[in-house]
Amino acid sequence: SLKANLDHFDGFLMPVQYEGIIKEHKTTRESVSLFDTCHMGKIRLSGERVCEDLENILTCSVSSLTIGQCRYGFICNELGGILDDLIIYRIAEKKFIVKKI
Repeated sequence: SLKANLDHFDGFLMPVQYEGIIKEHKTTRESVSLFDTCHMGKIRLSGERVCEDLENILTCSVSSLTIGQCRYGFICNELGGILDDLIIYRIAEKKFIVKKI
C-alpha cells in the first residue's frame, strides 16, 4: 500500500526504497528516518579457548590467522545450510572481532 520497491532477503520480501533516494535523504535531513543496522553488528570474543570455540561454529580456520588478519566465513546449521556469513578479525593472540555482513 505504500508502494515500496521490494527485494528478496533471507526468504522474505523486504522494502528497500519507497519514494526514491533523494526524497528519502531529504526526509532524513529535515525530519527523521529509520535504518535497520542489525546486519552491521560486531562482537568481540576472547578467552583461553576462543580459537577452538570459533572453529566449532565457523566454516573457516581462525587459528591460522595472524594478528591483524581477517577471514570470511559462515555459520551453518546442523544440516550444513548457511545461517549467516561474517568476517572474523584477529586483534590479539586470544581476541577476535566477529562482524556480521
